[in-house]
Amino acid sequence: TVMTEIGKLQEMKSLDIGHNQFSGSIPTELGLCQTLADLHLVANRFTGTVPTDIFLLTNLQGLIISENEFTGPLPEIPGSSTTMSAGERNPRGSGWFNFRQLLALSFDRNKFTGTLPIDLFRGLSRTLVTLDMGFNQLTGTLPVELGWMSHLERITAPGNQFSGTLPFEMERLTDLIQINLTSNNLTGTVPKRLCIELDGESLLMQQFGCDAILCPPGTYHPEGAASVHGGCRPCKGSRSKQLGKTKCGNDGFFLVGDIDGDGVVSPREVLRLLFVETDGEHWGDKFKSWFDLRVHQCDLPGVTCVGTDVSKIDLTDAALCTDGRGGGGDPDNCPGLPAELGNLSTLEVLLIKDRHHLQGTIPSELGKLSRLKYLDLSQCRKLSGTIPSEIGQLSALRFLNLSGGSFNGTIPDSLYSLQGLEKLWLSQNEFTGTISTRIGLLTNVREVMMSRAKFEGTIPSEIGILALLENLELYTNQLRGTIPPTMVLCRNVKRIDMFNNYLSGTIPDIMGSFGELQILHLKKNRFTGTLPAFLGQLVNIAWLDLSSNRFEGTVPESFAYLRSLKDLRLGSNKLFDPIPQALCSQIRVNSGPAKAYGCDAILCPLGTYSDSGYATDEDGCTPCPPGETTLYLGSPSCIEFTVEDLISMFYEVMKGSDDDSPFDYDSESRRDAESSACVWEGITCDDEGHILSISFPTFDKQ
Repeated sequence: TVMTEIGKLQEMKSLDIGHNQFSGSIPTELGLCQTLADLHLVANRFTGTVPTDIFLLTNLQGLIISENEFTGPLPEIPGSSTTMSAGERNPRGSGWFNFRQLLALSFDRNKFTGTLPIDLFRGLSRTLVTLDMGFNQLTGTLPVELGWMSHLERITAPGNQFSGTLPFEMERLTDLIQINLTSNNLTGTVPKRLCIELDGESLLMQQFGCDAILCPPGTYHPEGAASVHGGCRPCKGSRSKQLGKTKCGNDGFFLVGDIDGDGVVSPREVLRLLFVETDGEHWGDKFKSWFDLRVHQCDLPGVTCVGTDVSKIDLTDAALCTDGRGGGGDPDNCPGLPAELGNLSTLEVLLIKDRHHLQGTIPSELGKLSRLKYLDLSQCRKLSGTIPSEIGQLSALRFLNLSGGSFNGTIPDSLYSLQGLEKLWLSQNEFTGTISTRIGLLTNVREVMMSRAKFEGTIPSEIGILALLENLELYTNQLRGTIPPTMVLCRNVKRIDMFNNYLSGTIPDIMGSFGELQILHLKKNRFTGTLPAFLGQLVNIAWLDLSSNRFEGTVPESFAYLRSLKDLRLGSNKLFDPIPQALCSQIRVNSGPAKAYGCDAILCPLGTYSDSGYATDEDGCTPCPPGETTLYLGSPSCIEFTVEDLISMFYEVMKGSDDDSPFDYDSESRRDAESSACVWEGITCDDEGHILSISFPTFDKQ
């Protein structure tokens, strides 16, 4: 509860304790806080009646007590001024007349009962801008004094039990922008002039007129008034005089998006619904015509027709789901892509990319678009959910781009039945599971882009069936295992990017036959063995990055004859001299630093380092600090080496781990990184731990 001591805060100007779990009643002592300008108690559990001491807060500008459990009538001072003229002050200077600065009054979603105090409207007639009183249990009629509120811009009173007619004085509300009086027991008609005043403020009013305020007698709408989803529908056989009916017995059926009420959502109505469900009012001025059904579908910006049939929708320039200023709009105004898009049976291209505030999921009904060839929903970061299996029904689909979203789950198997698919782009998502073996069914695919998508497992061998494959992008996943040797059939591949995974083993020799290959990016994996000499056969290779792996040995001479090579990254491996001199003189490699730095432009020498592993035009290789060095060529940093490190390096150079090596040095203590070299086989030390001699087995001799 709110303690009575709150009355001691007599200099307080704002009290906002909304969205908590306060309960009990409002203490009368709150009336002592007479400097208070804003009182926000929204969304708590306050009960009881609102004390008349609230009228002592004469400096209030905002009184927001919505979403509580207040009961009883609204506060009122006995002896109301029922005979006063508009705007005249209560001579007692009390009650609602005390609020001479009040701009916003919201007490909706409580349990208030009784009728509206006349003084509320008379006392606030010159100041109030917003009045929210919906979803209570208020009764009686709307007073004529409502029309005296000269600055009122918004009034909402749905879900009460108001009766009678709307006072014609409401026509005076010339500043009104928003009104909601649905779900009451009102009768009669809506004052025509009120509809005219609102007409210029709302696309909805322009289309439906007074029906956008309350459905007339004999009609209904689930929202009680015409909305962006459709107009009021006739209620057959109804003799009700009620305005704003939300139901029509058991016979009422309301089809969302059916504006003309013919029982069908036409292609033009589908486009309007797409506009509505993605906050079209903020798309941009040139798209305003999407809401107006009088504008033919083929005349809408972003729409292309074949004849009179919609064949392409391109909303690249539309600011979907924004606030009109580049920021995100109200999520309630943007449910997302409507299911009715599936009714556009002639659609061939759907292009809605780079719409960062578009939310929702992919409607499964898109699977009905049998002519769709091109679907691009890329870089819509708030689109989420799983890829619907119905996508597999798009037999005409050639291009599918869902990259840069927040899609999750596994890829549906049905997607791999799209045998006509040429480009599959699914990168930058939140998928789970592995890359399906069914990928081999996409026999016409040329581009598979699945990077940064959180795939696990191995690269399926069936990927080798994709004989037309030109671009394979799988970087930054969690893939393990080896590059499948079945890729021998992918002879048209131009780009292979498997950077930043957990791939291991050696590079299969079949890659030497990829004559079209231009980019091979295998950085940050766990590949082993020597750098393959057969990569020197890749006559079109321009970018070769094998850095940050576990390759050993030297740089093959064949690399010097890669005439198309422009970028070569070999650092952060276990490489030694020599580097082929013919390669060191290639000034076209790595942007040309070879002229100044020679072999350093390929790999930094021992005892030096650079972030990239080689000298650049900006910086050469930096010498290691005193007491530090590097073990291998192309190191990105220096370290301080121990005796054990140096002996281990000598061991690796001598191929001590090879079965056929004469340097068969297989003692358990031989290279235990945590043990002193003095206990290694073949090492003799003095009592102080200084090495005296090293004995290495070579064939049958010491």
